[in-house]
Amino acid sequence: MSAEDALTIRLCQITIGKLKASAPIKAFVLAKFAKKHTVILGSEGGAEPAQEDYPVIEIGEIEGVGKGESGNPTYSCAVTMGIVSTTKTVDDAVDYKTIEYDGLKLVEKFRELVESEILDIKGIGAKIFLSGKTLLENYHPIFKSSTEVFFEVPRSTAGGRS
Repeated sequence: MSAEDALTIRLCQITIGKLKASAPIKAFVLAKFAKKHTVILGSEGGAEPAQEDYPVIEIGEIEGVGKGESGNPTYSCAVTMGIVSTTKTVDDAVDYKTIEYDGLKLVEKFRELVESEILDIKGIGAKIFLSGKTLLENYHPIFKSSTEVFFEVPRSTAGGRS
C-alpha cells in the first residue's frame, strides 16, 4: 500500500469516526427525526440511500487535488447530508398562497453541525478547510445539502512527496 493510499484511508477513518460519534449530531437527529443517523462512505454504484437510512451523511472518495496554499499536498472529498421531511408550513392568504418545507431549514442546520464537527477534528495531521460553497437539493420529501472538505497535509505526513 502506498503512503498516499494509507493517508487517504486514515483521513476517511478519522472523519467517519468523528461524524458517527458526534454528540451534537446525535442529539439533533434524535430530537428532529427520532432515530439515529447513518454515515456512508462512497455509495453503491451511485444509488441513493434507502429512505429508511435517512438522515444520512455521505462521504465521497478522498482524492488528491494538488497543492494547498502552503504548497503541501491537498486532498478533498464531497460530504452530503440528507434528510427526509414531509413537514410544511402553508400560508393561504387571500391573494396568495405560500408553502414552506421545513426540510430546507433542517438540512441546512444538519450541514452546519456536520461542518462544525469536521472542522473540530484533532490529531489528523492536516489543516482542514471547507469550500465555502454548498449545494442544496430539494426532491421532496428528501432534502440534501453538500460541501467540499479539503485536507492540506504537511509533506512529512503525506509520505515526503512534493
